[in-house]
Formats: sequence, C-alpha cells, structure tokens
Amino acid sequence: MFRINNLATIVAILIITSCTTTKKDNYTQYANPFVGTAENGHCSPCACVPFGLIQAGPETGNGSWAYCAGYQYSDSILNGFSQNRLNGTGCHDLGDLLILPFTGNAVRDTYKSKFDKSKEKASPGYYSVYLSDFEIKTEISSTEHAAFYHCTFKGTGKPHLLIDFQSNITGNLEQLKNHILKSHIYQENDSIISGDTRTKVWVDRTYYYVIKFSQPIDGKTKLKKRDPAEKAPRYVYDFNLKKGDDLLIKIALSSTSIEGAKKNMQTEIPDWNFNKIKKQANSKWNTLLSKIQI
Repeated sequence: MFRINNLATIVAILIITSCTTTKKDNYTQYANPFVGTAENGHCSPCACVPFGLIQAGPETGNGSWAYCAGYQYSDSILNGFSQNRLNGTGCHDLGDLLILPFTGNAVRDTYKSKFDKSKEKASPGYYSVYLSDFEIKTEISSTEHAAFYHCTFKGTGKPHLLIDFQSNITGNLEQLKNHILKSHIYQENDSIISGDTRTKVWVDRTYYYVIKFSQPIDGKTKLKKRDPAEKAPRYVYDFNLKKGDDLLIKIALSSTSIEGAKKNMQTEIPDWNFNKIKKQANSKWNTLLSKIQI
C-alpha cells in the first residue's frame, strides 16, 4: 500500500492517465447540440461541420429577439428547415431557403407541423426529427458548403416539398416582407433548381444556390404572395412517391456564383450516400475536439 502525500503527486498521476487517451476515442459523444437552445441562448441544434458556411436545421419561430437562431427548445411546432443561421449572436440574419416536406393538399392555410420531441435528436454534424402531422422522418447532415436531407415519407398522403425563397430570420414580421431586394430562380430540369438572392437584414449580401433532388419533380404550384412587398416566391413541388419512399435533397451555397454552388455540391457531396456524409461530419468534429484531451 502507498499513500499520496501531496497535491503535486495527484496532478502528476492525472496528467499521466490523461495521456493514455487515443485518437480513436469518440469525443463527439460528450457534445450536446441542444445546449444554448433554450430561452435567450440564441443557438440552434443545426447540422454543421467546423467552420462551415452551412448550418442546416429546424426553424420553430421567427420575427422576434427570442428567435435570433430561429429555434427554441420548448417549441413543439416546426416552420421548416433553413440552411444557415447565426448561433449565439443575439442578432438576426441568414435563415435562407426554408424548406418543409409535407403530405396532403399542396395548397393549405398554413405550412407547419407538430413534431415529436421524444424523437428529436442531434449530435455533431447531424439532426433528426419526426414531423407528426405528416408522418415524415427528416434527417440532416452537412459539409462545409452543402446541406444534405434524407426525408422518409411514412404516411399515405401525396408527398410535397415547400421551398420558401422569401424566408429569412428577421427581427420582426415587417422585415420578413421586405428584406429580399432581388431574386432569380431557375428550374434547370426536373431535379435541379438554381438561383441567386440579394437580401438585407443585418448585412446587405447576395448568395447563390443550387438544389438537387434524388427523385424527379412531378409538378409544382406557385403560392400566392402573403404581402405585395415580397420579391421572392414560395413554390410547392410534387413528387411521385409511395409510403416508405425516401426523398434526398442536396442544397449547396456560394457567395460568388451559381457555378460556384454547383462546384461545391459536386466536390463535397458527389453522390447520394447520406450515411457517408453523416459519418464524415462526425469525424471532422471528432478531429477538432480531439485537440483537447482530459
């Protein structure tokens, strides 16, 4: 038997013990993306990679200071999923290209869904939620410049996807009507949409995008403007899918051009392997987190 006589000895033993940690350890298991998502934390459990342009995740509210990141943990209704946001800043901007998978009538009074909190999950580089109103499981992962969605339609209704090109995270609802200064949308074929948008909330900026679907578009509906000041449309896209079918969606952004967005998508997500991108995102976080060992 031996006795530890002083604090220095204890510290030395702890340091030696900590050095036995290997790089194969899973550091991401200790990270909880829901931290900071309640009250005035102004954070979102979005799917992102370290230092990425993309922070794709849920939007549960908009138009007030409480929703600087577009999310409150206590909420149970979802507006949809946007592709970028500011986390922990206390100011509004981003929240571009809001999408919502849904079923039933294409034209409806409201485009929202209740979601099952017990099935809402997040880990570094990944977010998942079950849309109760439409029986749709939605999973999100990302790369530095592109978001990747895996939507599984578990109900029997006609599948659709809302894309709200007018949406953005704003400080008030009036700003939501007039923040878009210019918008161009191009449907290149039955599975690719591209465009550019100039918007001003906190910063006057222009972003370029490309959206690609794993299944062909089966039809679309242009929705009526909610206000005459809006300069960007809302479209509902139809898909010919059966119960249990999947719809994969890739959305890439660029600050320079549509061609830049296409290059980002092709370079970072060249195929339709969602689990591969999810695993890569987790690995990137694990590499960053492994720089500190305790």
